[in-house]
Amino acid sequence: DVSGYETLHIDFWTADAESLRFFLINSGDITGGDAVEVAYTFDTSMKGQWVSVDIPLTAFDGVDLTQVDQFKVDGTGTIFFDNWYFCKECATAPSAVASAPTAEAGSVLSIFSDKFEDVAGTNVNPNWGQATLVSVETIAGESVLKYGNLNYQGTILSPALDVSGYTSLHIDFWTADSDALRFFLINSGDITGGDAVEVAYTFDTSMKRQWVSVDIPLTTFDGVDLTQVDQFKVDGSGTIYFDNWYFE
Repeated sequence: DVSGYETLHIDFWTADAESLRFFLINSGDITGGDAVEVAYTFDTSMKGQWVSVDIPLTAFDGVDLTQVDQFKVDGTGTIFFDNWYFCKECATAPSAVASAPTAEAGSVLSIFSDKFEDVAGTNVNPNWGQATLVSVETIAGESVLKYGNLNYQGTILSPALDVSGYTSLHIDFWTADSDALRFFLINSGDITGGDAVEVAYTFDTSMKRQWVSVDIPLTTFDGVDLTQVDQFKVDGSGTIYFDNWYFE
């Protein structure tokens, strides 16, 4: 009975696998009929290194988690495995990406997303004296933006963007440990000719270890000149994964 757990942890290493799936199963002995088996597909693109994956048990929807009696692996190549265990509140990073955006490409202005063509001239890691560690990570074959040890972090948009024709800013985020998280739109001093103008939106970080999709009304940023947005800022705590930053 693994129904009280949240994730299945698996470490694997391969030099040559092109496909790899892991199944949880209720055999016919459990169902009294046909077996029920549901697969999770690993990303095998990272060859020659150990890859740690925390699979949400929600990925095995359809399997009776109170009566798991078999595993199965299929794929190709040679695989080394270690550390298979079910865990409660253990995942420190997402094992899947956020749900694909439903917006039409022609209706968005994308800053960071594999699903759309991003605007040019974005610096996701300017030196503002921050302690935050910024990296672009690959999860399930897609890019996500990671902020580790967040205190604050900036993004510079060059040239400044006119987002006055849009109604919302979409952001997906995932965290296991953040207790505070805010996102600012900014007109820097280069735009205002004086002090910067920055207005924040506060995220609800209570939903841990899951992707949270937020559409922030641009009216939230009242006071910022939406025709000349040239910076973002994030502040807060913990480690945050971001995806799909776009205006719509």
